[in-house]
Amino acid sequence: MAGDLASFDHVLFYGRPYDTVLEMLLLREEDLVGTRILDCPSGPDAFVAGANARGFDVVGCDPLFAGSAAEIASLARKDINDAYDNAVGGPNSAPIGQLKAARDEKLQTTELFAADFEQGKAEGRYVEASLPTLPFADDSFDIVVSANFLFAYSPARLGGVLTSDTFDLHFHRRAVRELMRVARQEVRLYPVLTIERHQHLHPYAAQIIGQLAAEGLSINLQESRKEMDGMLHQVLILEKSPTA
Repeated sequence: MAGDLASFDHVLFYGRPYDTVLEMLLLREEDLVGTRILDCPSGPDAFVAGANARGFDVVGCDPLFAGSAAEIASLARKDINDAYDNAVGGPNSAPIGQLKAARDEKLQTTELFAADFEQGKAEGRYVEASLPTLPFADDSFDIVVSANFLFAYSPARLGGVLTSDTFDLHFHRRAVRELMRVARQEVRLYPVLTIERHQHLHPYAAQIIGQLAAEGLSINLQESRKEMDGMLHQVLILEKSPTA
């Protein structure tokens, strides 16, 4: 039943480790070589910092990148600890040790992000921006990835985790179109299944996929290599034709 798991009144602001992002999105380090990638919205994850440390070109954008590293990290720590407190003892709670490990991983990720943010912003790899309007030219990036926002942060009654309709179908359509606009090769979206015990393709994803498929876009759904929060998820890969 939709909405049978935890729901929230805002987008939780925390990120994932570098390796986890690769696993989620079915990326290999070989895919990053000689490739310009946009992570949108990035949040305080360690993907941009980790990629930069390895010599790869990854840009992250997020509306909260207007703040300082200390301000952003403070927001992230609050959401991480609030989410942990909300999960402990809940009806669908994971074992306490697993919850603590997940919390500690997110906190460590926040520190890696914060250590890279100020210099990274000055060098252009952290950009203050928000969907559905991005400050990049057409085809600015080879690959565009978007994880743990679209479809997940939709109304709980439809299989998302929000208590409101802030990010409705119209927003999702505009957001996906914008990600496609700035991508030269492909867009990867995660997750596209509903956030509930009886998972299925999110209804927004189904409608958007249907429309894009009718326009002749290559649609590829693959099982993610990463299980998140006790659930399996799929990656939606939208491949642009050379003349798109």
